Amino acid sequence: MRHVRDYASMVSTPDDLDFVLVNLLKEFLESPRQSAHVYRSWHQDVWKDGLPVLTPRTSRYSFKDFKKDCRTARDLSPSTLPILAMCCFGLKTTLLDWWKSPEIF
Repeated sequence: MRHVRDYASMVSTPDDLDFVLVNLLKEFLESPRQSAHVYRSWHQDVWKDGLPVLTPRTSRYSFKDFKKDCRTARDLSPSTLPILAMCCFGLKTTLLDWWKSPEIF
């Protein structure tokens, strides 16, 4: 999630996004209001262990980095609502068409 967010912040316009990455993210999430099985599995891992995030400084996975994005794993719950991850990780640019869709409301 952090990788996608950081990548999107480096792209100048949404039209310049790598749509392979965008499509993989959409497949991972499924929709803003109904999660895919793989997302729910990922959420379960986050709930148990904290979010494994590769940090550039240490090249190690760190729970502290998760806390920079979300205060706790509960910020992503329930696992059936990927929109919470979209908000928590600031995936506005990457999923701009989802943000503009009626389904978001």
